[in-house]
This record gives sequence, structure tokens and C-alpha cells, in this order.
Amino acid sequence: MRKTARAFLAAALLTAIPAAAAATAAAARSDDSRASVVVGDVRLDQPGDACDAVGLPGDETALPPDAHRANGPYLDVVAFPPGLAVTGVVVANGEAYHLYPAATLHDLPWEGLRAPLDQDDRVPAVAHWFACAITVATTSPTTDRTAATSLDAPVTSPNGAVRPVPTTTAPRIGATTARTATTATPTTTTATPTPTTAPAANTALAATGTDLAEPVTTGLALLAAGLALLVTGRARRARR
Repeated sequence: MRKTARAFLAAALLTAIPAAAAATAAAARSDDSRASVVVGDVRLDQPGDACDAVGLPGDETALPPDAHRANGPYLDVVAFPPGLAVTGVVVANGEAYHLYPAATLHDLPWEGLRAPLDQDDRVPAVAHWFACAITVATTSPTTDRTAATSLDAPVTSPNGAVRPVPTTTAPRIGATTARTATTATPTTTTATPTPTTAPAANTALAATGTDLAEPVTTGLALLAAGLALLVTGRARRARR
């Protein structure tokens, strides 16, 4: 009886082990060449650091809502939180998980991340996921706006003449040169009407360009001579 029981138990174990192995293998099927499929489960709330458990550098972290989006059973990572560099992502279905190192995902966005296939070779819903990240220094590029163009060194020409150091510095990088815009203001000239005065009536004779002084003088002299003769003649008659 004991031998029969032992034989039955051994047969049951031999039957159960392949079935469990087959179920595990089915739960560990992958259709994504970017990921490694791992049997088992790992999550953020387990003891220790989940990133240490999966072999990714950095610390476990849950990305903020604006850094990822869900698309059915697929997950897209679209941004990194400020000051963090994501080294990889883990997407699990509860029985196995996909391990996505950042080196296989290249530049953002990381689209179509998913859990391993289920027993029916379908992409299941994501049970849980997390990222591993390291802290990086955030530096802002600075531009030296006070540096002047180097004109301080004397320059020697081929003929041996040395150019003196200029006394003025070159415009600084980024400096703004004020420009005064000169706007021509149109000048409007208003003609002031000049009142027209009618010329006074001229009763004198029109000028003809002939000098009348000499004939008038001569006429007056003749007239005076005639009057003198007339007076003299009357005086003589009176005496007779």
C-alpha cells in the first residue's frame, strides 16, 4: 500500500510540474523585441527597491500623469520629470513583466510599452508598472553678454609696422544699438492772399518817353516876350 501511494504521489507531481511549467511559459511570452520578459512579479510596494530587484540603475519612481499616457493595454512615456533621467520601465501583468531598458527605447516618446502576452497570445491589461530613474543636474545655458571682441592686442603688419591698440572697444555681444528714427515732417505752406488795391485814377497825361521840359520852357519864354512887347506898345501909345 505504501509503495502504491508513493507511486501515485510521484506520478501526480510529474504531471503537475510540466503543467505549471507550461503555464509559466505561456505567461512569459513576448511580442516586443525592445523588452526582456521575466517570469514573476515585481511592484513598487514590495520590500526593498524594485529597481535593484530587476537590475536597473536608479531608484523606483512613479511618473507623474503629465509624463505618460495610456492607450488601451499600451503605455506611452512622453516626458521625464525635471531633474530625472529614466533608465528603464517595468510593465507587469501579474505573472510576468516586461523589462524595458532605456537604451532599447532611444528618444522620447516611448510608445507602445506593454505587459507580456497572456495564454491566448493577446496583449493583456497592464496590472502595474513603474520606472527607474536617476537624479541629474539641471543647468541652464548661459550667454556671456559682457564679453567684448578682442581688439586689445597690437597687430604687426608684414612691413613691420605695428598697429596701435585701439582706444575704443568693439560692440559687446548682445548689446543693442539705439537707433534714432528721423521722420520727415511735411511742411504745409498756406498762401496768404494779398489784397489787391485798384490803382488811383491818373489824370496826368500818359508818359510817352519824350522830354517836354525844353519846348515848355521855350514856349513860356516866347509868351513872356510877347507880353513884354504888348505892354511896351500900349505904353508908347499912351504917351502920344
